[in-house]
Amino acid sequence: MPINEIKWVKLNDNIDPRGRLTAIENPLPSFNIKRVFMVHQVQKGVSRGGHAHLDTDQIILGFGGGLKVTVSDGTITQLFSVDDQSKGLYVPRKIWIKLHSFNKQSICIVLANTIYNKDKSIRDWSSYLDYFDLPECNKP
Repeated sequence: MPINEIKWVKLNDNIDPRGRLTAIENPLPSFNIKRVFMVHQVQKGVSRGGHAHLDTDQIILGFGGGLKVTVSDGTITQLFSVDDQSKGLYVPRKIWIKLHSFNKQSICIVLANTIYNKDKSIRDWSSYLDYFDLPECNKP
C-alpha cells in the first residue's frame, strides 16, 4: 500500500487586489476527476470516512477552517491538517482514511478519480487488516 505516495498537490491559486481565485485544473497528470463531493455541517466530535477505497485515488480540500485527516496503511499512521485553500491532499487507493476535527464552518471537498462503488471499499478496520494480511493493531 502506497502511504509514501500521499502528498500535497498545489492548486492554481491567483491572488490580486480583487480577491483570490483558485482553479482546479488537472491536479495530477494521471488523475482524471470522475466525482466531486462535499462533506459539511459535520457535528462537533463526529468523524467521517473510516474506510479505504480499493480503486479510488482522492484529493482532499479543506475550506472554512479546514479539518484533520488521519491516514493509515495498517503499519504507519499519519496526521495532516487540511486548511490551506491553495493545495489539496492526495491520498492514493488502499489507504485507510478518517476525516475529523471539523468546525462549524468547515467544508471538505473531495475529488475522486472513480465513480462511487460501495462494493469497492473496506469499511471495517479488522477487515482492512485481514484484506492486506496485516497483524492486528489499533485503529487510527
